[in-house]
Amino acid sequence: MSFFMWILTLAGVVVVSSSLLYTIMIIQEQKVRRSYDSAIPKAVQDHPYIRNPVIWTVVIGTGLVFFYIFYEAVVYGFL
Repeated sequence: MSFFMWILTLAGVVVVSSSLLYTIMIIQEQKVRRSYDSAIPKAVQDHPYIRNPVIWTVVIGTGLVFFYIFYEAVVYGFL
């Protein structure tokens, strides 16, 4: 494996691990409070797409894929 692949693998493991831990913390907090639904903050109501983590994940993932394609094109002389 190349050095770049090791960095991507490490970044992926860090993101997945932190997401899992954060999800577990939220589940435990909700079990203690016994509240599974709450009011939506005003900032989120005003900008529902900007504050949506799923959209940010898709945008960042797409950007990384395009960066990787560009990187490979430059390294192998296609550009």
